[in-house]
Amino acid sequence: MSFYRRNLPHWQPIGGDYFITLRLAGTLPKEIIEKLNKEKVRLLQDGNGDKKDLRTKINRRIFKKYETILDKAERGPTWLKSVEIADIIKESLHFRDNKDYELYAYCIMSNHVHFVFRHLSNKLKQKNDEYPITDILASFKKYTSRLCNEKLDRTGNSFWQAESFDHVVRDSDELERVILYTLHNPVKAGLTDNWRKWPHSYCKKELSIRF
Repeated sequence: MSFYRRNLPHWQPIGGDYFITLRLAGTLPKEIIEKLNKEKVRLLQDGNGDKKDLRTKINRRIFKKYETILDKAERGPTWLKSVEIADIIKESLHFRDNKDYELYAYCIMSNHVHFVFRHLSNKLKQKNDEYPITDILASFKKYTSRLCNEKLDRTGNSFWQAESFDHVVRDSDELERVILYTLHNPVKAGLTDNWRKWPHSYCKKELSIRF
């Protein structure tokens, strides 16, 4: 089990279930990020009770505010609207299925991507790999950045935001909630009335009948 912290906390148990969010570079204004970070600090300072539980609740609250801004897509690039770009992301997500992880679900929005998977511990490239999810995401982002930037004729520029949001799913109830959240992102954003109609969503067949 590994833990490290940059701007976001990262706890990476080998073989765990994960909810991941990646966003395009430049999709959240600096002033919004600073405002939400200050709010997070204030909430942590003012809160009572178990600090670990409090931090989890506050992280979720702040994440939802970020998500609301991303869903509006009023600032920054929206390259993932392009079918060609979205297809590159899909291909890369599926390519790693049964290699690095068991892919449960994903949803590609105009400026961010949610996906849910179970890390396959028996597929570790190195047995002493401390941060397997960071390595998987770095490989995914490097590969898709190159292909997408070539397609957009903007080689050499940042495509993804440097840091991702990775959340460890604690139990089966939470797993169901994050898959549902992922699939219903376009519904929540008012882009469709049924997640199955969204062209850039996926749910593993064995799970889709539940959603």
